[in-house]
Amino acid sequence: MDTLVQASGRDLYDSDEHAWLLHQIGALRAGRLRDVDRDSLAEYLQDMGRRDEREVMRRMAVLFQHLLKLRFQPERLSRSWVLTLLDQQAGLRDILGSSASLAAKAEVLGGAAYQRGAGFAAAETGLPLTAFPKVSPWTVAATLAFEPPEPRPPTLYRRKRP
Repeated sequence: MDTLVQASGRDLYDSDEHAWLLHQIGALRAGRLRDVDRDSLAEYLQDMGRRDEREVMRRMAVLFQHLLKLRFQPERLSRSWVLTLLDQQAGLRDILGSSASLAAKAEVLGGAAYQRGAGFAAAETGLPLTAFPKVSPWTVAATLAFEPPEPRPPTLYRRKRP
């Protein structure tokens, strides 16, 4: 008997999630509902939903971190900051644009993400956490619409030769 069939339930889920997932897909497509590991499948799908929420929160935290750094230390704006802002905005637009339910939760997720982003901004800027607003001054729509300024070209200096 095929090892995959022998270990198709919780044991396979715990030992080889990818093989378990392929088995579940095969069973569902073939209409073999008795072979579906319902409890583990429900847990897996619930974890996927949480993972999507975590991804939104992670991207929003990074976005808030950089918006706060820009607001409180604009003289330190770099091309890297701008690219990070643009990357996080594009990623969030993709996620929220493809999931109406996540888009509906975005403001709530943004509240927790702001706190995390403010903590990161405080650590990176050296400013106390109390220097930043307690709640986000930006809505999700405002963070996605924000157009970062162009950073100033770096000032090059030349060493004087003796």
